[in-house]
Amino acid sequence: MPRKGYKQTDEHRAKISAGYANLSDEERAEMSRKKSEAHHNRERDSEKESARGKKGWETRRNNGNDKVGDETKEKLRQANLGKKASDETRAKQSASILAHFANETEEAKALRSKKVGDGHRGRVQSDEWKKLHSGIMLGKWEDPEYRESQLTAIRRGKRNTFPEEKLALLIDLLDWEYTEQKYILGYNADVFVPALNLVLEADGEWWHRLPGVPEYDEKRNRIMRENGYFVVRLWENELRSDDAMSILLNSIGIETEMNYEQLAIAA
Repeated sequence: MPRKGYKQTDEHRAKISAGYANLSDEERAEMSRKKSEAHHNRERDSEKESARGKKGWETRRNNGNDKVGDETKEKLRQANLGKKASDETRAKQSASILAHFANETEEAKALRSKKVGDGHRGRVQSDEWKKLHSGIMLGKWEDPEYRESQLTAIRRGKRNTFPEEKLALLIDLLDWEYTEQKYILGYNADVFVPALNLVLEADGEWWHRLPGVPEYDEKRNRIMRENGYFVVRLWENELRSDDAMSILLNSIGIETEMNYEQLAIAA
């Protein structure tokens, strides 16, 4: 059988054709039978090899040995150390991954999601990693295009955090008209009370204490106040407390210089 990619010369093909023309009908039939038998044997061997490989993989998976070992991972890491894939290679890899996920069934997607979740569950991030990640995100957030894309996604379908939900509940109890996730001056306000021109923010303890975040919050507070908005920020621990309503009203009163009766009339 000719090798894949091998191109026969015209002289060689002519010799084969001449030899085949001199064969008798019986010889031709025997040659055809042997070719068919060889093809069948190759298919059978291929199926056996595939089944053997699949069985071996299932055995390793059932025994918990389907994962790549640390030694193998280290060898792969060392082999690829310092190597940088070309733009063409990265584009091919990206296209391959996207094509794979595009054809993924819902069952496979759910299984992959569960594996990822199980792999990350219980993992503790180091302070160094948190600081690095925070710096990267803050740098990206300063980019107007990135910020706008994220805020658009938030406005389309945001799942509120507990502090934000608690803040909205308190405003519900006051029976004030308000809008959640209101886009104002390039920023996304957790709650906006239009009658008071009041912006309310519910700050989570972890995120809003990260390096750089308090400065960012102060910057947006200043911009909003300079443009005529009142701004009140409440910490998560304040919203979780039994005195959350009192803290909210006191903070609004200090910011707007209005007492409760005045606020009730205005709102």
